[in-house]
Amino acid sequence: MYSYADLRTHEYFHRRGYPELVQLSRIFRALNADPQPKAVLHDWLGMDLDVFEAAVEKLLAHGGARRDMEGNLSRGEDGWQRAYQQQSEHKLLEPRQILEFADKATGCRMVRLVRHFGDRDDDQPCGICDVCAPQATIARRTRRLSRTENQWALQVLEELRWREGQTPRQLCERLTEGQENRRAFEQLLEAMAGTGLVELQDDTFTKDGKVIAFRRVYLTETGKKAGAGEVGMMRLAGKAATTVRPERKRSIGKRR
Repeated sequence: MYSYADLRTHEYFHRRGYPELVQLSRIFRALNADPQPKAVLHDWLGMDLDVFEAAVEKLLAHGGARRDMEGNLSRGEDGWQRAYQQQSEHKLLEPRQILEFADKATGCRMVRLVRHFGDRDDDQPCGICDVCAPQATIARRTRRLSRTENQWALQVLEELRWREGQTPRQLCERLTEGQENRRAFEQLLEAMAGTGLVELQDDTFTKDGKVIAFRRVYLTETGKKAGAGEVGMMRLAGKAATTVRPERKRSIGKRR
């Protein structure tokens, strides 16, 4: 299973395997209808060899370049940019989605699995996973909301009725006293998603050639009608009780 430290490693290899769009565009513009040796093209562009090789392979995969039997390259069809960008973003998000599946209870486990594999029609909660039936879990403890958390949840519903698609950070800054409550607030949003009141959707934007992942919050049909009663039934994950065994005293034998 991925850890947050592993994400940094994945991002490093992602940058090596998926060069920036500008690098692929340089090669695409340098190609024409006449096949040319790859080595000549590389020398003319003066690009880093690893970046060049990765960019060429991605251009070939997305139809932006063609390769003949002798390995020479020629220009392919335009319009490859969007598909490449989408695949790059998808590959970057995959490990984070795996980590969040294990670490964050944002909805029925079974529904999230079938959606991951492309099934958007089967959205009925299973009723038996740790999200659907938190009281039945053994290793994961839950608790009722505090008065402050209850108030936050009701305010989230009102804020989203006013404007959907806000980010967790926007909601946190608007409804809480400051960033010191950020993690507690995000845990509350995850619990609301697990209860079916809101939906957390992944989104991205590109800055300085890097894809930045974030999430937006939307009301579900249940959340649009929810009030104090539904919020009062929510439960937050708590730390499981641990049993500490007392240390056994070593018996010291009598000296003879």
